[in-house]
Amino acid sequence: MNRAGADFALTADGKDLVLGLRSKNAEDLQRLPLFEVRADLAANGATVRDLAGSMDGYIRVAGGAGRIPSGALCFSCTGLSYRADKFN
Repeated sequence: MNRAGADFALTADGKDLVLGLRSKNAEDLQRLPLFEVRADLAANGATVRDLAGSMDGYIRVAGGAGRIPSGALCFSCTGLSYRADKFN
């Protein structure tokens, strides 16, 4: 903690992840693409608002080969766009 508030830093890596995509059975699960995620974020501030306002960095999501069932991806994107609207 510094005089201006809190310092926040996050670096995370994930490999071979199935990101919130539903499958009906084990066979469908095997067909889903695997994702790689890398996040590197930093912020500082005295309040949550200050932390959110100073947030800098990136989140990278890369998908491999696979089959995404119809409608599964739209469900995930809806949640992301909703949250993006709240930050902007």
